[in-house]
Amino acid sequence: GIFLMNFREPGLEEKFRTDTVIADRESGKVVNPHFRQIFLQFPYFTKELKDCETLYDKLIYTLKNMNLFEQSPFKEEQETFLRLLDVANVNSLSEKERAIYEENLKNYRDWYATIDYAQTEGIEKGMQEGMQKGMQKGIEKGIEKGRQEEKLQIAQKMKEQGLDSELIAQCSGLSVEDIERL
Repeated sequence: GIFLMNFREPGLEEKFRTDTVIADRESGKVVNPHFRQIFLQFPYFTKELKDCETLYDKLIYTLKNMNLFEQSPFKEEQETFLRLLDVANVNSLSEKERAIYEENLKNYRDWYATIDYAQTEGIEKGMQEGMQKGMQKGIEKGIEKGRQEEKLQIAQKMKEQGLDSELIAQCSGLSVEDIERL
């Protein structure tokens, strides 16, 4: 647990951060090193705005000065600080305002999920339809090209047999010019 304290706790050392572990009272044996209590006493955090260089320092400074957060220079630097501002603003709403906010947030998330789903489904469906149409057109063009080549081969054989170019054109559907080039 992390305990944010805007006061000095008499039972704790006179420092900003005190980490404790949970131990058995009789044996003093630590129950679990992951079960800890961290006490942050803000009156002992004395860094000024200009001295906050690390993300940790900026976060602590922001928490200590939450009432001034709207003017915080850090909110433009990290999304974390913007999220913190959102949480702080929501927690300061009245019960009625909070209900309205929650309903609007739910509507927004539903709308966003619907749009995201529609786009994802639409993209996949569009790709499938596009591929099918493309394959169909490709097949049609291939068939047409094959027919054209077959006509040219037949016309070539007819020409080799000595038939008239006009007669070959009528039978094959090719132009006289195409037959002359063979």
